[in-house]
Amino acid sequence: MQLAIANPPAAGGKVRIFNQLTETHRVGELAKKVAELTGATVRTLVNPRKEAAENDLQADNRCLLDLGLKPTTLGAGLMEEIVAVARKYADRCDRSKIPSASAWNQERARALKEQGP
Repeated sequence: MQLAIANPPAAGGKVRIFNQLTETHRVGELAKKVAELTGATVRTLVNPRKEAAENDLQADNRCLLDLGLKPTTLGAGLMEEIVAVARKYADRCDRSKIPSASAWNQERARALKEQGP
């Protein structure tokens, strides 16, 4: 945000869109990264939401990179930091809330029920 505020467009200039992200990942990719770091087992569950199984997020952060953004990425140690914080506060996690037991429609509710705990 600081980069965008410090570099406003010229008066009457074109609107610039800033996607506030440094990288994108698929949930499955993130699960694999977490499993590699922690030894956890990855289990694929029924998606309770009514949406496509896969989608491609077309997000671009070139505007921020062009202004000098130096991104911190998961590959640059951020994932290890996140895992350390999660381990530190793991006792605060209410595992009965994970995964979600709600569904967006009856078809998804049946699939969740068939999946079991």
